[in-house]
Amino acid sequence: MISSDYSEDFKCSSYVKYFGGSPANIAMNVKRLGANSTIAASIGKDGLGDFLKQHLEENCIDTSYISRVDFSTSMVLITKSKTTPKDIQ
Repeated sequence: MISSDYSEDFKCSSYVKYFGGSPANIAMNVKRLGANSTIAASIGKDGLGDFLKQHLEENCIDTSYISRVDFSTSMVLITKSKTTPKDIQ
């Protein structure tokens, strides 16, 4: 989740969800280079887990080694500040 606005004191109220995570990003880039790609991971049985798995499947990444667990899917919250790049994507 990355803030839509800039704030030095974490007072942003609008965040946009983005697909990410180092292993998933590597799997996506390997696939884009033309190789087969599989990811092994655990994600929660929640909306964020659904979002991540769907994004991988839409990009033809093998998700057969992803297990769904009863815990919430973890996420990173980033609030942009003047010291961060303007166009994070």
